[in-house]
Amino acid sequence: MSPAPLIPQGAALVAPPERGMIITSVVVAVLLLLLPWGAELRPWLPDWLLMLLISWSLRAPRMLGPGHAFVAGLLLDLIHGTLLGAHALAYSSAIFAVLAWQRRLEGFDSRGQALHVGPVLLLAALLPLLLSGLVGEGVSDWRPFVAGLIAALLWAPLDALVGLWSSQRRGLGKDARL
Repeated sequence: MSPAPLIPQGAALVAPPERGMIITSVVVAVLLLLLPWGAELRPWLPDWLLMLLISWSLRAPRMLGPGHAFVAGLLLDLIHGTLLGAHALAYSSAIFAVLAWQRRLEGFDSRGQALHVGPVLLLAALLPLLLSGLVGEGVSDWRPFVAGLIAALLWAPLDALVGLWSSQRRGLGKDARL
């Protein structure tokens, strides 16, 4: 059995993921954010929404970009009642960085991508804290730093799951690499 090609071939090259599939997964990520995790557990949770946005923006950069990430970040600011625009800036910056490295990231599998995406997730977790400190709210906690590390560790399984789900939904089978 030959290894999967670095560049997608055939149907994987032509057919982008379905828009409904992307919207459904983003809605599920937002619903995960809305679950009553408890005040002591919430800062330790990885940012599922940002992880999904990054994964989908790598798979379909024309369907999901920094503008969509900005709106998702504003939604997260409204949900959590944090400084308006802090997560929006973090999300759009993260997507911009990932899209700038897209060609490089396409050459790696999910574990290799985690080494590149991990620092982006970590900085996206720290940026709202730094912005809150700059406007005088004070840096409240160091736990989002740990949440960024957890998100970096969970990147490979989440991205593999998104890749498997999108290829099976389009009928490409397990061997298709996006």
